[in-house]
Amino acid sequence: MNSPEHTSQNTGIAFIRALSFIVVFFLSNKSVAQPKADTISVLKLIAFSDSAAAAGNYDSSLYYAQKANILAGQINYLSGKKKALLKCGIANMVLYENETALKNYDEAIGIAKQTGDKKSEAEINISKGWALAKFDFSKAIVCFKRGLELATEVKDITLTAKSNWGISESYSALGNYPEAINYSFKAIRFFEVLKQYDYVSLIYSSQGYVYERQNSFKEAFKAYEKSLQLAIEAKNNALIANAYSSLGQLDFNNNLLDDALTKYNRALKIFNEDWENYKTNIADCYESISRVLEKKADFKLSNDKTEEAKDYYLQSLEKSEAALELFEQGGLKIGMAASYNHIGAIYLKLKEYKKANIYVDKGLELAKEINGMAELKDSYYNLAAMNENTGDYKMAYRNYKMHILYRDSLLNEENTKKTVQSQMQYESDKKEALTKAEQEKRTP
Repeated sequence: MNSPEHTSQNTGIAFIRALSFIVVFFLSNKSVAQPKADTISVLKLIAFSDSAAAAGNYDSSLYYAQKANILAGQINYLSGKKKALLKCGIANMVLYENETALKNYDEAIGIAKQTGDKKSEAEINISKGWALAKFDFSKAIVCFKRGLELATEVKDITLTAKSNWGISESYSALGNYPEAINYSFKAIRFFEVLKQYDYVSLIYSSQGYVYERQNSFKEAFKAYEKSLQLAIEAKNNALIANAYSSLGQLDFNNNLLDDALTKYNRALKIFNEDWENYKTNIADCYESISRVLEKKADFKLSNDKTEEAKDYYLQSLEKSEAALELFEQGGLKIGMAASYNHIGAIYLKLKEYKKANIYVDKGLELAKEINGMAELKDSYYNLAAMNENTGDYKMAYRNYKMHILYRDSLLNEENTKKTVQSQMQYESDKKEALTKAEQEKRTP
């Protein structure tokens, strides 16, 4: 089981790559000033908070939002207080103060319910969903679906699109690929209507990840190519970097390691230009580069080049540890679980079993906590390999059976059929809409 050929994939890749874009996209919902003299100071502070966030200065954004919240409370300006709390929540989420962010969101939701503002309640639930998705995807889905319900009720297309997107990313992280694809196509349809192609680019990238996990590499390549094309058309460097990371993953799976490394480094260079806003993407690049180096080590080892292999394993370990540090700073548990698993796997190959045991156990603990199917699959494989190397063949067999169970639940024919059906339905609906539009043009 502990063979050089088994090199784990970056299992949380789609969600991790999406997360850094969430706050940037939420900033598109700017606060609209109201002409009341006694509220203008609150609105100015909220505007300052927006400007600071747009500049990537979330400490200042939080400062102004907190000032707005206090002032709005003093003059009993509930609408302003609700907006200020939402900004506090977003800033705290970026600053990794997740518990405080959730409290901000809950208080804002309470005000939205009190004032009957269903649109704001939808928006806050969606933002809260992204905060929850750092450590509990099931609870995140509940928030996203509440946001979807409210957005549908008030007929807000933008919030409907965003909630579908959030549901899709969460299902993908949980390994429920049919639902991930289903909701992703729903999101794409709405974003295309809105002509917000930056979102569409990111969603195609996430779709590519799902197709890869199901070994549908041709469909994955098509999705990644669409993602890159839309990113280039939008002239969005961060999205271009995201698309290169995705295509690098495809090269990695096809053992085109130098090509993969080139794409990952190209993406890393772009993300490093805005370090504060894209830490999780940088961590993902480190982890992806680590896996390339690990696979290079595997090939060296299979050719009896032991010293060269060890050097690559150590380089791989260094990159994965750098990724873990960033994931830990952000409290991003899916990234942490993936890195723990990977570091454990490298120590196994280096025959440092005590260190391997520590990291594999941490990876399994987190994988169970977030119910990450792909992470559980890798955790049990590593445990089985470790048991085998320490001579505990009974436990090796049990853990390997668990690995097979999670692997097969992720990759089965029925799930693949459902993802294809969702794609076909999207294409059919798109053609029908185009036909209808053409007919309406011809109608006098």
